[in-house]
Amino acid sequence: MTGGKKESPFAVTALRVTVEAMYQPQVASATVLETHELDQIRIDILGDIESASAIQYLWIAAAFRPDEDQPSFFVASECNALAQSIGGGSHFLGVFSGEGHANLGASDRWAELEHFVPKALELVGEWAKTETPGEDDIRI
Repeated sequence: MTGGKKESPFAVTALRVTVEAMYQPQVASATVLETHELDQIRIDILGDIESASAIQYLWIAAAFRPDEDQPSFFVASECNALAQSIGGGSHFLGVFSGEGHANLGASDRWAELEHFVPKALELVGEWAKTETPGEDDIRI
């Protein structure tokens, strides 16, 4: 893991290049807080996220296949705007597999980086085990 803040390498290009090709979080800008490596998959943990849509993100884990400069899989801590009025946790845990999005439930834990990162790494690990070239489906 490396620390320190730096601009996300995909935040600007993702909006211009891959939004139409891949279903992913809509991000205007973000800061890379940490970088992890898991089975040759690079995972950037993003914070200070400025959303480009109505969905607000606290944290995003962006997973990059080897030799690719755009992420192929995302885990996101998505703000639950209705938590105060209807209940539930403060943040949803969402995954983006390229062609779709899955909501894995709401919890206050997803607002805490120390809980989000281990779960995100676990989900990326599961995705990496089942991912084959050209296939963008998540199997959890």
